[in-house]
Amino acid sequence: ALILAAPSPDITDLLPADGTPNGWARSGGPGLYEGGELFEYINGGADAYHDRGFERLAAQLYSKGDAEVQLEIYDMGSPEGAAAIFIENTSGMDATSDFGERSTRDEYQISFHRGRYYVSVLAFSSDDETGDALAAFARAVVPASRAP
Repeated sequence: ALILAAPSPDITDLLPADGTPNGWARSGGPGLYEGGELFEYINGGADAYHDRGFERLAAQLYSKGDAEVQLEIYDMGSPEGAAAIFIENTSGMDATSDFGERSTRDEYQISFHRGRYYVSVLAFSSDDETGDALAAFARAVVPASRAP
């Protein structure tokens, strides 16, 4: 029997629109990386993603005034791949279920996995407003990242 996998949704559809969270906007267009193109984005770290089923990445920079947040959504091809790269990248950190299936958070970053996606939201400063924005970006991606 021939079993066809459901087509993957357009990964850029998972990126929050301008104004989510309030006052934040995209800085330029998203970076899209598929297969071996990941080596252009992650210098020296792409092998770990490929070993766990990496298919594609959408990366988007958002800004509000001088503050910036980088949102990265990795399509790992399967829930198992997303969980595996999450565990690899967050080794030694306390995981919760605040975002997605499992998540970690510190003052500069929230990482989580849900379905086939591993998500990283990274701030370049650590003030209260930017910390609130990290959580708002993560919450905006969680509902959209349901497993297909």
